[in-house]
Amino acid sequence: MRERPPIVFVHGIKGGNLRGPDGDLRWMRVRDLFVNRDRGLTSPLEWKNGEQAHDGVYSDGPLRGVLWKPIYRRFLDGMRRLGWNIFSYRHDWRRSQSELSAGLIEFLREIREKHPAPLVISHSNGGMIVDHALRTKGVGELAGVLHAGVPFGDGVSFLPDMTNGEAIIRNTHLAGPFVHLSWASPWAYFPIGDQSRLLDEDGGHVPHDWKDVVSWKRLGLGPFSLDVELSEIQIEHLRCAMQAAAIVRANIEAGWPNDQPRPPIAVLRSRSQDTPSAYQRREDGVAFYSILQFRPLILKPIMKQSLGTVHYSTIST
Repeated sequence: MRERPPIVFVHGIKGGNLRGPDGDLRWMRVRDLFVNRDRGLTSPLEWKNGEQAHDGVYSDGPLRGVLWKPIYRRFLDGMRRLGWNIFSYRHDWRRSQSELSAGLIEFLREIREKHPAPLVISHSNGGMIVDHALRTKGVGELAGVLHAGVPFGDGVSFLPDMTNGEAIIRNTHLAGPFVHLSWASPWAYFPIGDQSRLLDEDGGHVPHDWKDVVSWKRLGLGPFSLDVELSEIQIEHLRCAMQAAAIVRANIEAGWPNDQPRPPIAVLRSRSQDTPSAYQRREDGVAFYSILQFRPLILKPIMKQSLGTVHYSTIST
């Protein structure tokens, strides 16, 4: 009987525990969810030779659950009950997908030294890491790849997070807007083509380059919508992060390399969650400014049937 391959699981953004250099749990502790407390999740703003500086933060594995909400618990426990041997790629999900793909290639090599060629399962941002690795020489033999809810298509659904941050239960400081600004990975979700996914009040296209800091500032998007002047180091970080993100996005949207073998790949998507496909301006807020008329405007999401989002709690057997 053929031996069942091991599984290498690559979780999504915000889907892995993060610990500081001294081992303290930073993402996420239950006691941090109900008070405004900063846990030091801001990534370094310095870059050198296209790579973000390191701060010693590391992951000890995927989040199993938070309070009553299962994250990856049902999937991990369910697969193990079915007899699968699972190895999780532990990574700092804040960092660039390109950088993390190099670590994944090394992790896969270590797995193959002791086991047959693995089956790789990815969720969300993890699939971008996997795809980048697959297009790189040295990834080695794989039994196959299963992607779940991966943002292979560009989009704008992460714009609110990059504008206001995310309130984690009652804690608005843990993953606030300037914490999000410092992360490299989310910038790769935005478009690199001519379609900005931004509309004016009448539904017309608003030109915008998602990988250009000047364009973000001109339109008052994301961190530029806040009543805070960004520092020179923050601006330079954004330039570097967006440049790295553009490379990742272009790599994903390019054709498959002719000299690179392609393992069997399947993609799981959900149609149960609506996804913002564009944002339209309206005249009752101050988040997005009209360039010509300088009137305060706010973005309104245009929803459409899911582009493939698969939520944490739906990842189960």
